[in-house]
This record gives sequence, structure tokens and C-alpha cells, in this order.
Amino acid sequence: METQARWDEKKQVYILNGTKTWITNSPIADVAVVWAKCDDKEIRGFILERSMNGFSTPKIE
Repeated sequence: METQARWDEKKQVYILNGTKTWITNSPIADVAVVWAKCDDKEIRGFILERSMNGFSTPKIE
């Protein structure tokens, strides 16, 4: 798993880093479930809104 999640103690949020290719319907979806491996080696799911800073869903051609 390449997507990583790191807990930011100061901001009290998870920071996600990584990429996922070939997500069906990503250009029209309002939300996405992203799976990431956390610092404690556990895999967790995160619900992200498409409008969130740093999250992009380019058109698939």
C-alpha cells in the first residue's frame, strides 16, 4: 500500500500522502473513500470530499 496517513498532533488531523489511479467515476463523485496505512501500521479508511485542499480527481480519458 502506497498511500500513507500521518497524525498531525499540532493540527489534530490526519495528513494523507499518496496516489490512486483508475478510480471509477472519480470526476463526478462528491466524496471518495481512501484507504491508507497509518504510522501504527494499521490500515484505515478516510472519507474525503472532492473539494478538500490537495485532493484532485482529473477527468479520465
